[in-house]
Amino acid sequence: AHETMGDLLLFLNKYKDSFEEYEEAMRCNTKLKDKIMPKKLVVLYKLGRYEEVVNMCDTIIEQSAAPPIYYYYKGKALKHLKQDIEAILSLEQVIKFDDTMETK
Repeated sequence: AHETMGDLLLFLNKYKDSFEEYEEAMRCNTKLKDKIMPKKLVVLYKLGRYEEVVNMCDTIIEQSAAPPIYYYYKGKALKHLKQDIEAILSLEQVIKFDDTMETK
């Protein structure tokens, strides 16, 4: 229920409320983490909380083989933080991921 409400609030551009619903969904069911974390990432980005986006992405990237969405939003957030070189390096990872998917 909380995840669905978070999705609805995200659709309605009510980002702060959406984030809180996603947080509650994860508190209620920790198995939803992999599904909800990318949604929280988008909300943080929409809220302009770029440093938190970078930190979240770094944590996920360090822990596992992260999907390209984490590199993408890390790059976009770094761009907003005026860290252009780091942004480019992060976005290049998305391209590399795309290239490996095409060769399979």
